[in-house]
Amino acid sequence: MPLFSVIIPWCNRKELSETLNKNLPVFEKNEVEVIISNVGGDPSILQDILQSFPYPVITIQRPGITVFNKCLALNLGVSAATGTYLFLLDADVILEEDLLPEAAALLANNCFVTIRKVYESQKNATASRSFISELAYFIAIEDINNNKALVETSRHYINEKSRSAPGLVMLRKEHFMKVNGMNTELSGWGWEDNDLLCRLQLKLSLKWEKISSAKHLTHTDQERKINNNSRKASEAANYAKCLDNYSQGNYAGTYKKDLQQYIY
Repeated sequence: MPLFSVIIPWCNRKELSETLNKNLPVFEKNEVEVIISNVGGDPSILQDILQSFPYPVITIQRPGITVFNKCLALNLGVSAATGTYLFLLDADVILEEDLLPEAAALLANNCFVTIRKVYESQKNATASRSFISELAYFIAIEDINNNKALVETSRHYINEKSRSAPGLVMLRKEHFMKVNGMNTELSGWGWEDNDLLCRLQLKLSLKWEKISSAKHLTHTDQERKINNNSRKASEAANYAKCLDNYSQGNYAGTYKKDLQQYIY
């Protein structure tokens, strides 16, 4: 069995060809299991991307779904994973170094891990230097049983032109299962990643560690699948759903239900 299963949610993102090839050294060195979960994408585009990729890839195909749901793609991808650890990796992210050995050492303890910094591939060279080096936003939650979560929703390293990456998550597969995976009731784009990190703390009391850096291939929000809704409105709706779940003591995702509907 591999130590790491890398799960990549996908829907017609052609930049996957570039990120796969540039991440290949890390995949090969660690003998990771690569799983690409296609929810709503064109299988022929994915086939063209993978045709010349010299590494074994497991593909999960649900092209008949009309609306992309990142949480569903991740849950279906995890259903095929055999690794001890999961790495939830976006299709437009290039790893700058081999972070997996450090992550594995941390994951052996009671924690989950995210990538500390992400740099954009296209930088604004005209931006002026600021006296503020970092600016972060947090949400703290505590329930009636004294279970706590501190979610860093964003952190900007202003002069480095980089940001935090709460969506690039490494965790034990058993922990993913204990919170019942991602929540596919969250649609569009925004807060689905923070929801997982919040539930890992509220239900399992895991510690959050941050390591390494990566490059994000710059694109506009028009390239995201957000159900004809603005990014701001989509994130606000998902956040409201999450708070409603937490207020009822519901810290579970929809993994088991999704597998019943789409796999079995």
